[in-house]
Amino acid sequence: MVDWNPTPADKDMGIWKEVSLVMTGPVAIRHPFISSKLDSSYKAAELGVSAELRNDSAKAAKGTLVADVDGKELNRKWNLQRAKRESFALERRSFRN
Repeated sequence: MVDWNPTPADKDMGIWKEVSLVMTGPVAIRHPFISSKLDSSYKAAELGVSAELRNDSAKAAKGTLVADVDGKELNRKWNLQRAKRESFALERRSFRN
């Protein structure tokens, strides 16, 4: 027998809560990524948030990249020259279940 609809290996993994990205102005948020490292008891995780920012304007831009994870805010100030792109990582922080 051939199984034409196998269950994917990552069926129950990934983002399971609401996620929203908001962007205004000439700087684009590209390739947002959240990494996690669980402790040995699976009751806490260290999360890291990163994204690439792309400045499509004709002048330099600056701002703050902000992520709200379970009520805890992670942020990082950034400066981008005109027509440049750069990856930014926010501080890693531990979260308990």
